[in-house]
Amino acid sequence: MNWTIKGGGREVLTPGTCVRIGHKVNWCCSQDAAVSARASAALNDVTNGTGTQASNLWVGGSNASSNDTRCITTRCTFASVGTAGTSYGFSSSPVAWFINWTGVSTHRYFLTVDVFLYSELDSNEGNARIVGGSAATDLNYGGLGDFLQLHSILIR
Repeated sequence: MNWTIKGGGREVLTPGTCVRIGHKVNWCCSQDAAVSARASAALNDVTNGTGTQASNLWVGGSNASSNDTRCITTRCTFASVGTAGTSYGFSSSPVAWFINWTGVSTHRYFLTVDVFLYSELDSNEGNARIVGGSAATDLNYGGLGDFLQLHSILIR
């Protein structure tokens, strides 16, 4: 099967400031944002209820960012990962899924393609609060100019 999948996504993480609550000795804050897209295919036998997954998975794209602050007394460590605010497009030349199957001519079959879009926003505070900052994600493969298109199915 040959498909073309086109869409896009982005995550935007603007770090806030981790502020200790009271006189706690240890405090921490973390902020995370992530998006990803992937797809798989399966062939199903309607007659006997069996099916099989394609031997490969399409990984469209992903982007993630995090911002972490950990403090013990007055010593703090900071860690930032990723490129917040980076947009990405998931576009493929035709994607070929491979399904090895021995069929029966009297059976009926259907093909399923599952597109998985994942978006996550997360913030955690321990003995602290995050002041300022923001996070947002968006994903799309069904908008203007975005699509899922079947080109061909080859049966041997």
